[in-house]
Amino acid sequence: LLLLLAAAFFCGAAAAHENHDGITFQPWTDSKKLPSSGNYYLDVDVKPSDHVKLTGNLNLCLNGHIVDINGEKNSIIVVDKAYTLNIYDCTAVSHYFTVTEDYGLWKLDDTKTNGAIDIVDINADTDLKKGTVIRVIGGVITGSKEDGGGGALYLDDSGCKVNLYGGNIIGNSAEDGGGVYIDAGTFTMSGIWTYIAGNEARKNHGGGGVFVDDDSKFVMNDGGIIGNSATCDSGDGGGVYLRYHGEFTMNDGKIIGNAAVSEEGIQFYRMKKGDRVSNLVSNMENMLTSGKSGGGVYMDDNARFTK
Repeated sequence: LLLLLAAAFFCGAAAAHENHDGITFQPWTDSKKLPSSGNYYLDVDVKPSDHVKLTGNLNLCLNGHIVDINGEKNSIIVVDKAYTLNIYDCTAVSHYFTVTEDYGLWKLDDTKTNGAIDIVDINADTDLKKGTVIRVIGGVITGSKEDGGGGALYLDDSGCKVNLYGGNIIGNSAEDGGGVYIDAGTFTMSGIWTYIAGNEARKNHGGGGVFVDDDSKFVMNDGGIIGNSATCDSGDGGGVYLRYHGEFTMNDGKIIGNAAVSEEGIQFYRMKKGDRVSNLVSNMENMLTSGKSGGGVYMDDNARFTK
């Protein structure tokens, strides 16, 4: 059923790569690194040994493939100038992840498929215990053990924009922002089949899925932030950590089954009255439930929660 539903949303054959916003994509065939600019769809799985830093605007279709940095201590894609990165996916390929610890990091293993649950079926009652196998649809960015912020994506320019229209950011680890760290700029998540899941913030503040730092922006239009964790002693915001004057707008999507030592769901840190947190109302199944401990939404220093 999942594959039948997915087929309605993906453009399918290679010839359809022109359908992404009217852009014509060229095949990327280098299995050892990612492009730094241009318009490409992956024709192979990619196993980079280091991060790629954008040198211009990049439109990248994962095309169902795997980008696996295989435990290297680097973010996978870094945007530190006023460039735009658009990530797409146009296939209904399945990939499988196994939960390594209860409510912990997920690890890619396409050989383990028995008993898999579909990521779209995960809800607030799903027990993401060790050994659980999860099936996802589309390409995957995975495998980082970044020593700083942002396992998969690191944004660090006020003018940069990263749009996640398709594909998944799963199974990455960093000190903060296991999946995505927005140090500056705007990160937008829009794909209905797009997930930031099973990532881990392991050392400093938290934000297992997404860390939104001072004066940066995160817009969630669809997709899911599921099963991420903040595992350090002071870890907060298993799903999303919102800091200082960071801005988070959630128009749709779901945040489910994230866990942290302190609070799961979303952590608001040292925000002031008037800082913006908008539209946190849609499909918020775990905002008051699930995870290891504490409440779903934690607000500090007069942060404003708007319904």
